[in-house]
Amino acid sequence: MRLPFVIFAVFLADFSAHAAEYAIINLGTLGGTGSVARAINNRGEVVGWSWNAAEQPEAFVWSGGSLSGLGFLEGGAFSEAYGINDEGVTVGWAAVSATNRHAFRFRNGVLESIGTLGGPNSQGFAINAAGRITGWSQLVTNQPFATDPEAFVFVEPDLYHLPPFHDYHSCEGHAINEEGLVAGITFVFSPNPRWWGYVWVDTNANVIRDAGEMRLLGTLGGEYSGARGINREGQVVGWAVNAAGITRAFLVNPSNRQWKIPDSNIIATNALMRDLGALGGEGASSDAYAVNDYGWVVGSSVSNGQERAFLWRNGIMEDLNALAASSGGWVLRRAYAINNQGEIVGEGTYQGQTRAFLLSREGMITRFAARIAYDPVLVTNESHQVFTQQVSRVERLELEWPATWANAGSSAHFIVQRAHEPGVHPVWEDWRDMGVTNMLWLSLEGLAADDATSAWFRVRTEW
Repeated sequence: MRLPFVIFAVFLADFSAHAAEYAIINLGTLGGTGSVARAINNRGEVVGWSWNAAEQPEAFVWSGGSLSGLGFLEGGAFSEAYGINDEGVTVGWAAVSATNRHAFRFRNGVLESIGTLGGPNSQGFAINAAGRITGWSQLVTNQPFATDPEAFVFVEPDLYHLPPFHDYHSCEGHAINEEGLVAGITFVFSPNPRWWGYVWVDTNANVIRDAGEMRLLGTLGGEYSGARGINREGQVVGWAVNAAGITRAFLVNPSNRQWKIPDSNIIATNALMRDLGALGGEGASSDAYAVNDYGWVVGSSVSNGQERAFLWRNGIMEDLNALAASSGGWVLRRAYAINNQGEIVGEGTYQGQTRAFLLSREGMITRFAARIAYDPVLVTNESHQVFTQQVSRVERLELEWPATWANAGSSAHFIVQRAHEPGVHPVWEDWRDMGVTNMLWLSLEGLAADDATSAWFRVRTEW
């Protein structure tokens, strides 16, 4: 017998309606007075920076309830982490002297500089699954200012230069997806000097910015914009100024590999760019920092001098302070990253101090998918001809939930619970002990009849 799909869909709606969607996890500090979380991967590992006991900014990785400093490059006492991939490889920048900083990569316990494009400074912002890194670097010399940054892509072992749209002034890479598409900000003559967001598409895979490969994003009617995040589907988020001069978060959904309509560096408006709104109405501002593969966007919004972190999904911007369970003393101000489990990291204030946070969707089944199998069957028609058809069937259901929960350390294990009748107060029974694994594959053929007639599921943890 087959387990109905609707069981899981209804359960998700029921859970979110009866409890706060998110729990706030305080990531703590490295001994200093504050911390900031900038990125999270799909394993729930978080990176950012914290002031250590000597009040030096030091990059960190948080995993399984433990916060660990990454240290410094030789000659410096400063480091900040901005990106991490699912293999745990981390990027950022760190001081190499009292005045200069280099982009770094942290892997296998080693912090190493990836160098510059010839100038004294560089910064790494993001890394994809293939290990490609994007960011910016200064050149040996530049115009109009020698210190102007220009974008790069690091492909082992070299930095490749991505010049600005008109080969003049500055350009930065802020995000890179699994395909290698880079999103950032570039100087543009169009016809007035301005900066716009862009997507770089390496159409011939030579890691060189050839003609036509840098796709401009335009604005919401004003002069400026910048891209901060890009997901697997090529959706881009960031900030753009509208015709009223107000900065708003945007989302661009590409159409046939186009990110701007019209494709013009003169006309600022973009029919593919969506204003995501703001918390507080028309006069409020907002900025989007990241988008996951399901199109959920996170960022911050300012109204009447008050900054609040937001989550945008299904066309609605929500205040994360309202979605999180109240624990007293917290104000969530900026959300910098979101993974595919819907876990969110950023910075807020906790009892008046700047503090890194992780929002965990405890007990929420964040992924539900069906694996389809195809069986050949013989069919005879009215003319007694025999031919083969493929008949599809659901072979198994796949469930996934967040790997990181508040107050649970690395020893935590997960238990899937089941209830036959949801009701107002369902009777839950422990059904599968998953250990430390945060996913479950259900073989439909292997389910007993009583399991397949009606079942609701949730997840709990023990440690």
